[in-house]
Amino acid sequence: MRALPALLLIGCSAAKPTPASAGLAPCDALPLLGRLEPISMASDPAGGLAVTGKFEGTLRAAGATVTSAGATDVFVLRTNADGSVRWLRRIGGQGAETSSAVAFAANGDAVVAGAAEEHCFVARLADADGHELWTARLPGDGESNCRALSVDARGDVWATGYFSGLLNGIASKGLYDFFVVKFAGANGDAFFVRAIGGKGKELPRAIAALPSGEVLVAGQFGGEVDVTESDVDFGKGPVRSAGDFDGFLLKLLPDGKTAWVATFGDNGDDEINALVVGPDGAIYASGHHQPSGNYLGLNPHGVGNFTGIVLRYGRDGRGEWVRIFDGPSSAANYLAFDEKGELWTARLPGDGESNCRALSVDARGDVWATGYFSGLLNGIASKGLYDFFVVKFAGANGDAFFVRAIGGKGKELPRAIAALPSGEVLVAGQFGGEVDVTESDVDFGKGPVRSAGDFDGFLLKLLPDGKTAWVATFGDNGDDEINALVVGPDGAIYASGHHQPSGNYLGLNPHGVGNFTGIVLRYGRDGRGEWVRIFDGPSSAANYLAFDEKGRLWTAGASHGIRIDDVVIEGAGDSDAFALAFDPNTGTAIGSRRWASLSFDIARGLARIPGGIAVTGFTRGELAVCGKPIGTAGEQTGFVIWLRDL
Repeated sequence: MRALPALLLIGCSAAKPTPASAGLAPCDALPLLGRLEPISMASDPAGGLAVTGKFEGTLRAAGATVTSAGATDVFVLRTNADGSVRWLRRIGGQGAETSSAVAFAANGDAVVAGAAEEHCFVARLADADGHELWTARLPGDGESNCRALSVDARGDVWATGYFSGLLNGIASKGLYDFFVVKFAGANGDAFFVRAIGGKGKELPRAIAALPSGEVLVAGQFGGEVDVTESDVDFGKGPVRSAGDFDGFLLKLLPDGKTAWVATFGDNGDDEINALVVGPDGAIYASGHHQPSGNYLGLNPHGVGNFTGIVLRYGRDGRGEWVRIFDGPSSAANYLAFDEKGELWTARLPGDGESNCRALSVDARGDVWATGYFSGLLNGIASKGLYDFFVVKFAGANGDAFFVRAIGGKGKELPRAIAALPSGEVLVAGQFGGEVDVTESDVDFGKGPVRSAGDFDGFLLKLLPDGKTAWVATFGDNGDDEINALVVGPDGAIYASGHHQPSGNYLGLNPHGVGNFTGIVLRYGRDGRGEWVRIFDGPSSAANYLAFDEKGRLWTAGASHGIRIDDVVIEGAGDSDAFALAFDPNTGTAIGSRRWASLSFDIARGLARIPGGIAVTGFTRGELAVCGKPIGTAGEQTGFVIWLRDL
């Protein structure tokens, strides 16, 4: 198939491929500068990435630069395993182009799919420098868009999308039909194009090539027409939507003929967004449903508007199990297996609102989770505005061993959970909020505890069976909270969060220093306070904790300036992102890092890495990180920072 004459591919290479054994820089971050929207990403076996999306104006990544020619162009970025840029390419002409998907061929070439001036395209770019190997399109007089692609074991490329009007000589039957096309991996020639549709909208969302040469396609069908006109023949006879969009899962043979089709739905909007195939050939799908539905006789139940769903099908398309998410609204848009090949989803039945906020996996492989709820949860009625719960799931299959609920008349909000080697678990957060102090009592299992005013913080230790070992609370007449927990090698417990204004922290005599001021505390194994550090300064919050390899305790968050011991973190903008290190034995502050623009900056995650720590967050200004510019004034930009050899 010939290359698109109006679709230009321009770019530059910034670095040669880096061997997998190459050393990693002590500090690294990769900003993408410009007006852009990343849309899809794929990884190669060595850890390199391909990222695609759309942009306008000039896009810069390290030493590579591309400039759009039209309203929006497509970019494809190829990185090495160490985060360096191998190449950056632009695809586009004078009109509007966007990408939808990217995948790797076996030899490392990147394959990207999308739409150029409302016509589907697929392009293959060379692994070494990103030059165009081929670009293919399907001729037509209407609109078409390639939404997903997959490379099969032979190296051929399968793509799926939707169209209206004529596509490759095939006329659509309704608002949008969907198509599946198989391109030769060597040159982009189309082996065949298969179109399927009815009078409504048929929208594919995912495609997965199988080792057998067959392919799976999934999405939704029958939308935006009366149910009596929603029939679609997927190749095994007409199928009618139950109302609005229904979901479909279709298996095609290597020649494009239908092997089988499975559909599901009720009178709302139902869809499959993601597909993954297990080691045993079972097919897993996820997406959303609205409201109740008949999922191949698996008897799910309606639980809300646009509610997440995960399903398993056998190789023959028969449903094996389905899991529906309780809660007001959710969507499950991505799926992946872990290295052990495990995949399950669990839920707790209820008639109100519930939200899992934190989880931890214990030494036996079982999963502890905590969150808040109102109404009924697992047959337990909440006592006030929000109660909190702790649930222990079997790691093997997601079955719940028990659910423990704790609450009073106010709001109880857990923020962190940590499973201990002993089988016990720590839970922390805040309690007693949004009610009068006289109505704030909560019994954590050792008798009622009253908030000192507004929210107070709590640290709770539970035995393996969910019973209370001990509880520690703290606070004054402001808002106090624990956001993060970490346990040291000696079993000491470290917590961080904020307080407002002064408080009595287990007799450790802290002092009020501002509005929402960061705090780090150490408790013994028995729950007795050992030290507490309060950050001087206008305002701050310490939301994350981690130890580095040298045993130093780090916290991260946002501040308007911090002074503690000999460490001073000056405030620069609306808020600054920071990381602060302590001696865990004495609580002495021993070092810090700050990332500050004139606008809003915040750290949103902290993790231990070889040689140091990693911090993630975002900025709405212009940062300099590790000598690299990140962000544009007035726009929100994410970042990941690696701090090694600290």
